Amino acid sequence: MALYSWKRRRSKYIGFMRILLINNHSYHTQELAQLLQDHEVILSDYVNANHAGEHYDVVILSGSHRAPFYAENFAKEIAFIMHTDIPVIGICLGCQLIAHAYGCEISKEDDKIKGLQKIKYIPTQSHYTVYEGHSFCINQLSAEIIGVAASEFAYEIIRHQHKKQR
Repeated sequence: MALYSWKRRRSKYIGFMRILLINNHSYHTQELAQLLQDHEVILSDYVNANHAGEHYDVVILSGSHRAPFYAENFAKEIAFIMHTDIPVIGICLGCQLIAHAYGCEISKEDDKIKGLQKIKYIPTQSHYTVYEGHSFCINQLSAEIIGVAASEFAYEIIRHQHKKQR
């Protein structure tokens, strides 16, 4: 397990946060940590029992090249997602793990979706162009999950109906 911590100054936009960043073997975890440099970022290679008892303002689950359907590889993260009171943000695979934990339908696409895509932010109906690179899509939401943004392929941003948000 690699465990790193960056302590930085207070962000003028959202205040200083203590963030647990779970590295699911994404190629971009270090870049994400640098984007969060105004906060204390604790980078860990996996979720462990100590994380549940520690104080974090938010937990971020990174992306990966792994598939969420191999639940045995992510059993600790799925249990953490379902039982924590800490707000959890998932990027790519992290988002798919949240969806999987709450019973959303995830499917494997025949071809990898890669490149610039338009997504619609559902609350305001605004459109944004984002980069995507994934083979699995969140196609159907469970009763506990709300879609926040979607592309023509799938839901891209989701949130839990009742869990605390930051």
